[in-house]
Amino acid sequence: MVLFAMTPTIVGAVKKYNVVKQDVTNTDNEPSLESPAIGKPISHGQIIDIHKSLSNVHSDIASPADKPYHLNDLLRGAQIYVPPPKPTAQPVCSGCPGR
Repeated sequence: MVLFAMTPTIVGAVKKYNVVKQDVTNTDNEPSLESPAIGKPISHGQIIDIHKSLSNVHSDIASPADKPYHLNDLLRGAQIYVPPPKPTAQPVCSGCPGR
C-alpha cells in the first residue's frame, strides 16, 4: 500500500468527504481520515475513493464555490509519506556512578 502525505488540496477534499459520507468506514491497514492535516498519511486507495465520491456528489450540489476533485488535482504535489523516526533508546552506562 502506498501512503502519501496530505497536501492542502487533499485536506480540503477529505473534509468535504467526511461531511458528505456519513458512514466513513476505515479498514485496519489504512490511516484514519478523522482529523485531516497537511503531512498526515493517506493511502492511494483512499484518495481514489474520495475522488469517486466527490465527483458523483459534485454534480448534485454544484455551486460556484465548489470545484470537482479530479484525481490528478488531488495527487498534484503529493509526496510519499515518510513516518517520523522512532525515538532512539537512551544508552545504558554500566560503569556510571549511582548504578
